[in-house]
Amino acid sequence: MQKMIDWMSDVLGPKLSKVTQNVWVQALQESFQIIMPFILLGSIMSLIKNLRGLSALSWLPYSDTVSNFSFGLMGLMVVFLIPYLVLKKKGFDSQSTIAGFTALASYMIFCMPRATEEGLTAFGGSFSASGLFVSIIVGMLTAALILPFLRHKFVKDDGVIPAYIANWFNTLIPVAAVLIVSTALAEGCGVNLFNVLANLLAPVLTLGQSYVGFLLCYFVMIFLFAFGVNAWAVAAVAVPIWNMGIQANIDAVAAGQAATAINTTEVIFNGWLNIGGLGCTLPLVIFALMSRSKRLKQVGRAVAIPAVFNINEPTIYGLPIAWNPLLMIPFILNAIVAPTMVYVALHSGLCNIPSQLYQMSFLPTGINAYFVSNDFRGVILWLAVFIVTTLIYYPFWKAYEKQELEAEAKEGE
Repeated sequence: MQKMIDWMSDVLGPKLSKVTQNVWVQALQESFQIIMPFILLGSIMSLIKNLRGLSALSWLPYSDTVSNFSFGLMGLMVVFLIPYLVLKKKGFDSQSTIAGFTALASYMIFCMPRATEEGLTAFGGSFSASGLFVSIIVGMLTAALILPFLRHKFVKDDGVIPAYIANWFNTLIPVAAVLIVSTALAEGCGVNLFNVLANLLAPVLTLGQSYVGFLLCYFVMIFLFAFGVNAWAVAAVAVPIWNMGIQANIDAVAAGQAATAINTTEVIFNGWLNIGGLGCTLPLVIFALMSRSKRLKQVGRAVAIPAVFNINEPTIYGLPIAWNPLLMIPFILNAIVAPTMVYVALHSGLCNIPSQLYQMSFLPTGINAYFVSNDFRGVILWLAVFIVTTLIYYPFWKAYEKQELEAEAKEGE
């Protein structure tokens, strides 16, 4: 165990830190963080829609339009933000906005708008999470194409020409290049980027929605967390899979079909695998509150409220779980057992698979189990996961508590 800890600390940790500090990765992560209010608004609309099913609350106001123009525009928002943030981080503040608009224009070209017989405009692509990979590719490529032109300016900003005019000419060429290439591909060559990427990424998305993909997404986050590395280091890969998964479920139900995607934010963070935080650490907080160890009881009191709202960084670093072999083992073990239980239950139809946007993980743990699935069996599944993870944690906790009690006894001598 100590060899693994040393390897994580000295080898893997620094490498992962470099990845998470990469400008392109940071831009992608921050894009999703920035649009979180829109995701939350769409989630609130889904919650209201569920509550309206109760006769006493049928009066609550609800609008599909609000949902469609919040979460439903995720693709448009992300494609703008990626090049905008990349250029800002690269030091090109004055050109960052035009880069965002350029990517947005390119994305609209690839959406292939066309006029219908009714005189309306229809789009071959998607503005929502289902087109997220296209958003990411277009956003990244736009930034990559614009940056070389900005590093080697066509018009020098030497004071002879006003800075804003120089900026016009220096951005005109890359903007034109991006839009001309996009038009040539979409119209000249008939490339449907949405279909191309869907076909190329089909194996990845299929794997991502399989048991193995679901388990890997969750296990890797917990494994990294156990060694003190932020679980969101995998966000660049996982978030698109999660968001496209829930969008696929929404679309399937709207078409009268069954939801099948299990690897979603709704399942992991809002349903059954975030009980007190990632790794289902609420049992450890309860144990700490009941502990005979003064230190552990104090830690329990300090982390209890965040844990109720599924925030467990204080628990991870306060007990601690990170770098603590006695608690790391059950923490990682639960990263296999809990997702397996949830996948089997959802895949076999023992509980409804979430089929609507619902990202309200900040609500007290347990409440979401019903609302995310609109199924009372979701609460039973939550209780089952809670009980099993508690049983797994318990013997390891008793060993850790004994160790702490002995250390306190020595200090008191």
